Amino acid sequence: MAVWIASIAVSTPAIFIESAKAGPAISFVYASVPFTQEQCMSRGISVLKKEGLLRPDNTLNLNETAFVNGENDDVTAIVDCSAVKISKRVTVMVTHATDLGIAFERAKIILNKISSR
Repeated sequence: MAVWIASIAVSTPAIFIESAKAGPAISFVYASVPFTQEQCMSRGISVLKKEGLLRPDNTLNLNETAFVNGENDDVTAIVDCSAVKISKRVTVMVTHATDLGIAFERAKIILNKISSR
């Protein structure tokens, strides 16, 4: 199915362009976990490293906001451990360059690996 985008400028007729690719996609999943924020961060680092998404400078812990992020050419992932201290909730957000299905599947895989270790 073709997607059409209209672009209108002042005193210029509408121009229609067929879009060949979808835009960036983001998905997130979350779960309650029985471990501490520090354990969440450690597990997040380990899982993202095994998934090939971690760089050396991927952890942030500013004002109790604990995140781990990683990326490759198509995927960016964030493991949000900031709510673990209060609600025991870890959230995984994944973006993919073009495919929501891939983003959702990668988010589920990462969350499952973090929560089941």
